Amino acid sequence: MVLKRILKIFLWIIAGILLLVIGLVIFINTPAGQNYLKNKVVAYLKKKTATEISLEKLNINFPKSLELNKFYVADKKNDTLLYADRLLVDMDMWGLLKNKVE
Repeated sequence: MVLKRILKIFLWIIAGILLLVIGLVIFINTPAGQNYLKNKVVAYLKKKTATEISLEKLNINFPKSLELNKFYVADKKNDTLLYADRLLVDMDMWGLLKNKVE
């Protein structure tokens, strides 16, 4: 009886984790989720580099590619280091979660 209860609790925990992961993947694929991630990434990079960074749009095609539209990076003297109207990166995002970049 106790074993049955422990198994039931364990299955509920596994189901909850799966629902969170599925919800996160769905959120990342929505425009609102991608806009939220874009704002967080740009704010982090600005703070980390102390330079001007802007990104008009982030498009994530999970799990295979990432597209940055109107991506701008300036140096400390406000000279343009990088400007890309459209930057497309094909990558394995599942591998990235495992700290592997291919």
